[in-house]
Amino acid sequence: MPLDPLRTHPLCLGDGSTHPNTVHLARVIDHPNITVGDFTYANDFDPPSDWAARLAP
Repeated sequence: MPLDPLRTHPLCLGDGSTHPNTVHLARVIDHPNITVGDFTYANDFDPPSDWAARLAP
């Protein structure tokens, strides 16, 4: 299955569940000084509740 840029968690595992540690950044960052491209993803073993603060503290 191809990555879907409209989903917050775009990566699907073999059993059909989503991978919660991988996010489509355009869906989780709402900050006026950060621009995110269409297919920009991030993955973290300890995903933050605020991705903008994690990426640009």
